[in-house]
Amino acid sequence: MAVTGPQAIRSYYRVRQAMGLQGLALPVLLIGGSLYMGDPLPPALSDYVYTPLEPLFTGVMFSIAIFLISYLGYDREGGPSWITDRRVSTLAGLGAMGIALFPNDTFDPCGELTVRMFSATGVAHVVSAAIFLVMTCVFCLLLFRRRIVGDHRAQKSRRNAVYLACGLVILGALLGLSYYFLGMDLADRCAIAPLKPVLWLEVATVWAFGLAWLVKGGGIRKLNDGYSPRGFVSL
Repeated sequence: MAVTGPQAIRSYYRVRQAMGLQGLALPVLLIGGSLYMGDPLPPALSDYVYTPLEPLFTGVMFSIAIFLISYLGYDREGGPSWITDRRVSTLAGLGAMGIALFPNDTFDPCGELTVRMFSATGVAHVVSAAIFLVMTCVFCLLLFRRRIVGDHRAQKSRRNAVYLACGLVILGALLGLSYYFLGMDLADRCAIAPLKPVLWLEVATVWAFGLAWLVKGGGIRKLNDGYSPRGFVSL
């Protein structure tokens, strides 16, 4: 028997919540796993593909990718007509899949960066990560924040504030990563390398991604418009 009506909508929200929880949990599990095993933290989250925790990293990224590629979203009013939930989520999903499929290149932060240092898979990884993060920014800053004309719900305004904050965190991390790799002097980059700035900037982006989707899925009760006796949320 097909699932329809409020039950189907609740299931849809639960899937969003699951994806948000995966984003929030992934850095905790990876970093916690490294600390538990007594291993040093890698320079970046993507470097977990070279550790015993690689199945966890790739598994979660594939799970997120499959959801995003299959996500239809809504046909909404307002904003450019070509920026739709389905197109943005498909691109984000392909980016997440590329992150999982193509291992990144490791490099010496105290050495000069040259084009010859990057392999084809390393370039594909960087491009995939950029697509994933940019599309996530589009979701947070534009698609999630759209509202129907005349919609003055206070909780929607609060959710939009969360989406805006998450989008700005991701955008700031993207700019920070770009500056670290392309704009920072070699001596300065080498000096801060022990602090693992790439790792923590990537953690911030994944947490922001997870929080935005958790809120979108009604996973934070105080930000929802209301619950029916069976738990249906109106977003």
